[in-house]
Amino acid sequence: MRGEVTSQREAIVQIDVTREPTDTSSAEHLRAILDTGFTDFLTLPHEIVTTLSLRRLRSTKVMLADASTVVLNVYSAYVHWHDNWRRIQVLEASGPPLVGMALLYGSELTIRAIDGGHVRIEPLV
Repeated sequence: MRGEVTSQREAIVQIDVTREPTDTSSAEHLRAILDTGFTDFLTLPHEIVTTLSLRRLRSTKVMLADASTVVLNVYSAYVHWHDNWRRIQVLEASGPPLVGMALLYGSELTIRAIDGGHVRIEPLV
């Protein structure tokens, strides 16, 4: 998996997310920011959750970086990761999609931290 570092100092990758791996024609092709301070799998904004008709699993209390807490809805989805469709939990949150450490776990992450620098995510096998 490849991506790039933007002039805003964000490491971005392209990911495909869908409700069911058997219906990949409805997958959303998204630009997501890598967030190593986020310990879960993925966040998606309400609009994308609605477009994909994701199945709500529950609500959960989440602590943000500023130590405040919010309650977010948790959904089931599939993400195309290391050439396979992987079932994950998605938190519905405002802002751009974020890839967290739970999704990165088991991968080697390389970032050339310069404008336009390469981002590479490879499985550790």
